[in-house]
Amino acid sequence: MGWQYTLLLILFAGSVVLNLALAGYYALHLLRRRENRVVVGALLFVTLSALVWSVAYAFQLSNTTLPGKSYWHGFVLAGSVLIAVGWLALTLALTDREEWLTRWRFGPVVAWGVVVSAGVITNGSHGLFWSSELGTNGSLLVMSPDYTPLYYAVQFSIRYGLVLIGTYLLVQLVRGPHSLYRGQAAALMFAPIVPMLANAKYVARIGPLPLVDLTPVSFTISGAAVAYAIFRYQFLDVVPVARRTVVETMRDGYVVLDDRDRIVDLNPAAERLLGLEDGDVGIPIDETFPSAALPLPGAGETLEEVVLDADGERRVLELSSSPLSESKATGRLIVLRDVTERRRVEKQYQALIENAMDLVIVMDENATITYASPAHERVLGCDPETFVGRDGLDLLVPEDRERLRAEFHRVVADPSHTSQIEFRIPDSNGSVRIFEGIGRNLLDDPFVEGIVINSREVTGRRRREEQLERTNERLEEFASVVSHDLRSPLAVARGNLELAREGDDGAFEKVERAHERMNALIDDVLALARQGQAVSDPAAIDLEAVATDAWEAVRTDGATLRVEDSRTLTADRSRFQQLLENLFRNAVDHAAPEPTVRIGVHTDGFYVADDGPGIAPDLRDRVFEHGYSTNDGTGLGLSIVARIAEAHGWSVSVAESEDGGARFEFDLKTGAEIETPVA
Repeated sequence: MGWQYTLLLILFAGSVVLNLALAGYYALHLLRRRENRVVVGALLFVTLSALVWSVAYAFQLSNTTLPGKSYWHGFVLAGSVLIAVGWLALTLALTDREEWLTRWRFGPVVAWGVVVSAGVITNGSHGLFWSSELGTNGSLLVMSPDYTPLYYAVQFSIRYGLVLIGTYLLVQLVRGPHSLYRGQAAALMFAPIVPMLANAKYVARIGPLPLVDLTPVSFTISGAAVAYAIFRYQFLDVVPVARRTVVETMRDGYVVLDDRDRIVDLNPAAERLLGLEDGDVGIPIDETFPSAALPLPGAGETLEEVVLDADGERRVLELSSSPLSESKATGRLIVLRDVTERRRVEKQYQALIENAMDLVIVMDENATITYASPAHERVLGCDPETFVGRDGLDLLVPEDRERLRAEFHRVVADPSHTSQIEFRIPDSNGSVRIFEGIGRNLLDDPFVEGIVINSREVTGRRRREEQLERTNERLEEFASVVSHDLRSPLAVARGNLELAREGDDGAFEKVERAHERMNALIDDVLALARQGQAVSDPAAIDLEAVATDAWEAVRTDGATLRVEDSRTLTADRSRFQQLLENLFRNAVDHAAPEPTVRIGVHTDGFYVADDGPGIAPDLRDRVFEHGYSTNDGTGLGLSIVARIAEAHGWSVSVAESEDGGARFEFDLKTGAEIETPVA
């Protein structure tokens, strides 16, 4: 076997080196990185096939024998066939058609390429593709093949056919909207053009060196185009986005309509949402889906809520329309977004807010109300809309405003601070309601943009707590009397009983007085415990009649009752009579002999006055305290009076009477607003 050498081998060596470099680069990419593996794998396959072609033709050109040249020519043709197969796989991957690169779709192409490659490699044994003879091209000894019709069929079906199909796919990508992808595709599209022209020149036996196939050398130019795409357009880092895959798998549906509203295209999401099928393409949409059931938005419009029944399921859709135009053809794109779940959640939260008893209020950074929940009407009896635009702090009772204003500014200044507050608001009837609230700064939340106050009414709980506190105070008073006040008369009775046993008959009288003292204490303590309860069933009573009955129930010892005028009151008769009894008893016990007690009315209530020594101004605040007495009394009578007045919602105060004695005035209108001093 002889060999010949020519300067053309330098060109083939350059092609081999470039293809080796690119193949190594692609192999390293596959080993080190996971993205774009299909594209890179196809590039590696094309490069290795080009390498086979270049090496095989270099050996064919260097060999000087016909069998040797024919042998290497089979590998040359096999490399050209495999390049065409790899090129189609590469363009399918680049143009988002990887679904074609499956065993059952692309497998037959690969199988056909393998069969043809095997056929041309073994041509020496069957001669189906060519016969050949030696020829010369100048001083160079070359092979002049005579190709059979079968070869040309293979040439056009595989080599040119597959390359042209792949190039067409790239042309479509070049026509796309993305400039980066257009640059990549244009650079790659240039890669097969030069080899195809060189191969066509060789097959047609035209131009200089007509019997020398320069196609492998042209791969140097193709490799340069691929390298340009890699380094200029970051080809292996940024490959064309799989738009078709995205559209096919996107959750939003789209329907393309022409100018007659006929369906041109739709994706699976639209088929699912509208209950349509691929077979509906080309049919007017109002025939497939009644326009009454699917109102279509005009160009540039959006329908935010369209309720649709499809396949027995109710869905809520958001529809938007965009105009489409290409050359003289016009139409529109309808995008359908399924907002069923979002609307369900929104309505769920809306129902919770509308039916909740908790108040929700949103204020801006200046405390101006921007939203008030519907619960304001149920709890306060006020239309929530009347709150919007008002200063939220002005809704509070005056005593709470400054305290809450300082806390509000703290929440505005510190978004991380969560404020827990208690405040009071008058309702539509003027009654004061007590609330506990939590304030949060959501000014930076784009869906809120305000200070949110969530409040719950605790008026009933606070009233119960106050009632429980008063009950505990009464229990403490009762325990104090039992543990302390009863000790003294009990000790007196025990001591005098011992004296009586020793023969002192006068001691029995002291024992009797001690027992009477203990009995009075017990009666007063029981009365005090009962009077803390609020009046639940008042009735209209006559002041003079109750005063007369109370006077008759008290030991007056020559005292005189004078009813100066009377009025009708609304009160619990039994408890009111007890109030008067304690006042009459107090007057008789502390006034001069045969005192005069007067009872009458004033503008807002009634009074009870006597002509005794009166009560010093500095002691008037103490006379209603539990256990306070200026003599040897129990100190509970006036405390009982205060408790009964409080239970009726009255206020009681002490002043000096016209005779210089004590005057107890009861205010029946403002009692709920005046604190009654109690222990």
